[in-house]
Order: sequence, then structure tokens, then C-alpha cells
Amino acid sequence: MILVSLCCALTQAMANHPEYPELKKSDANIVGHVLDKNTKEHLPYITVTLKGTTIGTVTDATGHYFLKNLPEGNFVLEVSSIGYKTVTRNVTLKKGKTLEEDFEIEEDAVALDGWWFPPTVTKPNAGWRLRW
Repeated sequence: MILVSLCCALTQAMANHPEYPELKKSDANIVGHVLDKNTKEHLPYITVTLKGTTIGTVTDATGHYFLKNLPEGNFVLEVSSIGYKTVTRNVTLKKGKTLEEDFEIEEDAVALDGWWFPPTVTKPNAGWRLRW
């Protein structure tokens, strides 16, 4: 019983605290799509988040996204994916309003360091053997 009361009190305190805006939902929304800057193709599976919160989504197979029931206030909308440069944009969310935010993002060269050891083939008496 004490644990339940403590959890309820903590949840209420978090809901009233300004650092937890995601607990104060409204009917503000953001919709849009993400395109490759060079090819103008719609990009699937790109991450779209409200920076500093736990709110986010991923673009669908056609590059579109929809964030709904968002808290009111000023936020930074961030679009990111491996192989693309991260893009941010300041947005102001108001109750009852839907923003349309479209993005064109450009590729980012990713350098990978590592070692590669080509396999060697030897022919022992019993037949061929591949060794890594």
C-alpha cells in the first residue's frame, strides 16, 4: 500500500514538473516527409524525434511521418539516420494545431576502420582446405 502511494505521488510530481513535458499531452501534431536532398526520393525508416524528450517515430516505407498528441511548447525537431547528416529545426507546438515539417537530408560519408584478412587456400594431402 505504501509503495502504491509512493508511486502515485511520484507520478503526480513528475507530471507537474517542467522537465517532463511529454506527460502533458495535447492535441498538437506534426506531420511531414523526409527526402534525400540529392535524389529527391522519399526516405523510409528515418528517425524523427523531439529532442530532449522520449517522443519520436520513424518514417514509413514512403518517407512520411506523423507525431500526434504532442505537448505544447518550444521544441527542437531532429531528423537522423545512419549514413545521413542529422538535421534539426525549432518548432512551436500549440494546442489544436498541426504543423507540416518536411525535410531534405543529405548523405554523410561514414568511414569504417578495421582489418581484413583474406582467406588462404592450402592443398594438404587429404584434399583442399580453406583457412581463415
